[in-house]
Amino acid sequence: MIGRVLGGRYEVRSRLGGGGMAVVYRAVDTFLSRTVAVKVLRHELLADEAFVERFRREARAAASLSDPRIVGVYDVGKDGDVDFIVMEFVDGETLKEKIRRDGPLAPRLAADIARSILMALEAAHGAGIVHRDVKPQNVIITRDGRVKVADFGIAQAADSHTLADDGRILGSAHYLAPEQAQGLSADERSDVYAVGVVLYEMLAGAPPFSGETALAVAMKHVREEPPDLALARPGLPGELVRIVRRALQKDPFRRYPTATAFREDLEAYLEDRPLPWAGRAQAGGDEDGDTLVLPPVRLAAADGEGGPADGRRAGARRGRRARRLLPWVALLALVLALAGGAVYGASRWLSVPEVEVPDVRGLSLDEAEAKLAALGLEAEVGEPVYSSTVPATDVAGQSPDPGTVVKTTRPVTLYLSKGPEYLPGGVPDVVGETAQDAEAALRNARLAYEEIHEYDDTAPAGTVIRTNPPAGDSIRVGDTVEVVVSDGPKPEPVAMPDLEGQPLSQAQALLDQLGLVVKDTKTQPTSWPANVVAGQDPPPGTQVSAGDEVTLVVSSGCGHEATVVVTAPSEAAGPTVAVEAVVTDSAGSHREFRGDLAPGSPVAIDACWVGDGARLDVYFDGALGHSEVLR
Repeated sequence: MIGRVLGGRYEVRSRLGGGGMAVVYRAVDTFLSRTVAVKVLRHELLADEAFVERFRREARAAASLSDPRIVGVYDVGKDGDVDFIVMEFVDGETLKEKIRRDGPLAPRLAADIARSILMALEAAHGAGIVHRDVKPQNVIITRDGRVKVADFGIAQAADSHTLADDGRILGSAHYLAPEQAQGLSADERSDVYAVGVVLYEMLAGAPPFSGETALAVAMKHVREEPPDLALARPGLPGELVRIVRRALQKDPFRRYPTATAFREDLEAYLEDRPLPWAGRAQAGGDEDGDTLVLPPVRLAAADGEGGPADGRRAGARRGRRARRLLPWVALLALVLALAGGAVYGASRWLSVPEVEVPDVRGLSLDEAEAKLAALGLEAEVGEPVYSSTVPATDVAGQSPDPGTVVKTTRPVTLYLSKGPEYLPGGVPDVVGETAQDAEAALRNARLAYEEIHEYDDTAPAGTVIRTNPPAGDSIRVGDTVEVVVSDGPKPEPVAMPDLEGQPLSQAQALLDQLGLVVKDTKTQPTSWPANVVAGQDPPPGTQVSAGDEVTLVVSSGCGHEATVVVTAPSEAAGPTVAVEAVVTDSAGSHREFRGDLAPGSPVAIDACWVGDGARLDVYFDGALGHSEVLR
């Protein structure tokens, strides 16, 4: 693969790494002269249509995201037997490499990294994208300390079909949420769990669960409680321990409800404020086991023979024997009671019928209770939750999930909707602020951010002109605010330059100077050498303004080449002779050379043409001075 040019544009230079699905290479975009990362699907997976489709979904999902904390996707393509994605090249190291090198991180550093990861996920979740594979290997720390989340390789749009419909569990076993390990659908709270595992690993130096196989690790996420972080690393701040504990709850409804809530607790810890979330009481808290009540042990007195003294001595001996036997008798009674209880409990448990939990989400409480009761299941009501889709007082969530097979003795917890959560005070006023400050303010208010640009004669470039909805308007948490940012005064129109015959890099540099945007480049065989502009839209001389889009036709090369040497006339009207060489072939006519020469000076003209033959015409001061057939 090294040295190969993918899509006629991306020259592969070196291998960066690889995973189960793809190999990542460092490459150079020869059109834009920039370093990129190219992810190539492994050859052995090309026959698996599901993996190929998942690979393409990665491009579509990641390309729709635009956030400084998410590794950008530039292009996607197929070159022969190679499916590839072109991504932003990030110079740094993975969080996994940092942990392996440095060991457990300082608490405040770990919290700050986790906060950045959550901010990236907030942007993805706001676009309906669940990452589903958050792990230290997919978190990159740049050389200047910035955090970027990469590889939405098994991400999916929240409203699309699951990518695990074929029965395979996707994700990395050490960071799988319990519901993913069971093959159930993943949502934003699954990403919350994975970030909790990553934060645990940053603080303890290793993830909470390990095992000989991926399946063994995945089952531990389902069945076992993670080791106490306070014991794994004594001296950690209690707030961080509580934050990790909440993020790693088995029941999704007992975790942080959103990445935003998780981030708010981390920020409260970093700012030495009370935790707004991890300090709250949760519904369905831990219950103590049943108390075993044992009947008192009675020792019956034996009738003995002999006089009172003998009786007293015999009684004393019996008393001493009884006291010596008492612990053993009590132990025997306890063992018998436990064994009897265990047998009784096991028989009761084994005889309890099993049913499949129905889906009661969206029903009223009465309807949900009736539907559960018809199957012998009992309902209990948990802590209400906000929901933008389920009306208030109806069931917004349930635990266990629909389709789970349980015994009828297990209650089903219902989480009633509180309706949508509205932001107190409405849309924050960010008009006049910089785009960066406005984004931070809106995201801190748990709102999604969408930026558009306009020219404005009064607002400085980079500042907010207005928002939609306007400041103060009522808005639900999680809704999107459109932020209009000024690009400053609109530049004066300029004439579109003539780019034909220029190397692509030179043409691109000229367009950048004028603020024009290359919308598309089309590569095709022409009479021009490779990587030379052979056509353009708009045409030369058209009035254009900064921000306008340009389409370029780039030559992939010609079929024939020849070098012809001509000499400018020694007698000329002026000190120089204007020379222009034109080649006419089956594709039409194009200029090969234009310049001024001293009288009598020779010039070598590199002619390029398509077809069987062509004609070269050379003009001196506008008059035809040389013509020949090229073959």
